[in-house]
Amino acid sequence: LADMAGVDDYGDDVTQARALATSYGDVSLLSQLLRVEAGRLRRIGDNRSRALLGEAVERLEAAGGVRAAALARRDLAMFDYAAGDLVTAAEGAHTATVRLLRLDRQPAALAVAVIAAVAVRMGHEGAARLARAAVDLRANPIAPITDDAVQFDVLHRQLPEPALQAVDDEELLAVSADLLRGMRH
Repeated sequence: LADMAGVDDYGDDVTQARALATSYGDVSLLSQLLRVEAGRLRRIGDNRSRALLGEAVERLEAAGGVRAAALARRDLAMFDYAAGDLVTAAEGAHTATVRLLRLDRQPAALAVAVIAAVAVRMGHEGAARLARAAVDLRANPIAPITDDAVQFDVLHRQLPEPALQAVDDEELLAVSADLLRGMRH
């Protein structure tokens, strides 16, 4: 509740809740707490936020929380994009997209938007197709007013006009992989 209210002095409470979630093996709660804590650290300008998300990915994958780890990896990709580390951002967003397309399609929209934003910055010809995929994945959001929605809207403003034709998952992943290949050379 403090996070939703914009109050940032709840760090000790989150630390205690993380310990409890870990002791009970509650991967879902641990995921939410790690992401909330990383967001709090980011808002107060604490550089530990990126490291915390990296830790979250490792801990959640080790605990079998594939979806939760993919969400943390997606959030990490957004940090990397904002920091200008386009290769790391694209790699993380691509990995998150592969997992989220199978597990929870709507949150994949934000990961695809990161890839599309990287494509724009790199001048990649697939940027409009990636933008189309991101918009289509975001269609009919269940909870339109969330931090994800706000971040999606910020990235969406940086994207080109989406391609007219729908993009299936296979094409989306192929365009993303092509972007990554081009960036690594």
